[in-house]
Amino acid sequence: VLTEFTGNIQAIGGIGYGGNGGPGTVYLKTVTPVSETVLINNEMSATAAPVQVPQLFAPEDEVANASFVLDNSVTLQLIGDYSIGDLWLSSPLSIVDLNGNTLRINSFEHDLLPGSVTGEGKIIWRRPSQGTVIKLR
Repeated sequence: VLTEFTGNIQAIGGIGYGGNGGPGTVYLKTVTPVSETVLINNEMSATAAPVQVPQLFAPEDEVANASFVLDNSVTLQLIGDYSIGDLWLSSPLSIVDLNGNTLRINSFEHDLLPGSVTGEGKIIWRRPSQGTVIKLR
């Protein structure tokens, strides 16, 4: 665990065996306050393979609190329903392909520009609490 890391971190994809590799992916987690971020960066290579989620046998809530940041020609493709903490599409070529699945985002709805969402399916954002009213006499 790096508790006082102050350097730079990059996530850059590469060439895979016999073809295009996937984008670089880095998972960051702080202890206090608890914060989780998944950085996915393709370094502007439009030919890289998509990042497919969820992974086989991954716990259902594995990244339910993690913010996903997609940058530089990344395609995040759902191959099943998936839950994440938040989503930021940092470049015009950052794409989420719902592929007929449901993406649950555990934050309040916000704009996903400059990236885009493709494929049939839906995004379900966390809704603001309606609150509770208690009347005492």
